[in-house]
Amino acid sequence: MNTILKSKFLELTSAIKQNDVNSVRNIDAILEDIAQENDPASVTILLLSLDDNFDFDEGMFSIIHTAEAFDDQTYIPGFLAAIPHLFRSSPRWASIVLMRILNNTGSKDALIKSLMQSPEPTKRAVEQLCNKINDQSTDFISKTVAVLVATK
Repeated sequence: MNTILKSKFLELTSAIKQNDVNSVRNIDAILEDIAQENDPASVTILLLSLDDNFDFDEGMFSIIHTAEAFDDQTYIPGFLAAIPHLFRSSPRWASIVLMRILNNTGSKDALIKSLMQSPEPTKRAVEQLCNKINDQSTDFISKTVAVLVATK
């Protein structure tokens, strides 16, 4: 990762920790710079920046949208690299990110294919997230079945 991105990710972390009304504006400005770099390594770091304790959802959604701008062949491996830690550190946002993937057929198909080759900690995190989502509502059961099979 280049020095510009390292600097921007430090700024992003600082803006999230600030957690006030100016944070969202600052996050959006920083994300523009990160997006311009178009570095696939950004996906994992962006997703790991999600924070359940941040008070302004629009800031977290901006981070998700920036990560989702990458194609599925870049986004899904970045998601899978982040998910074991993200599931522990920010389970709410981990669930939201996974639900967004499940709602997109192309992303869900890419997830299933990649998940079958993923390490056990990644499979367990996705399995637990799917079960958590299904426990909250039956609306996603049809979308999680194939994903759950891929974790086996």
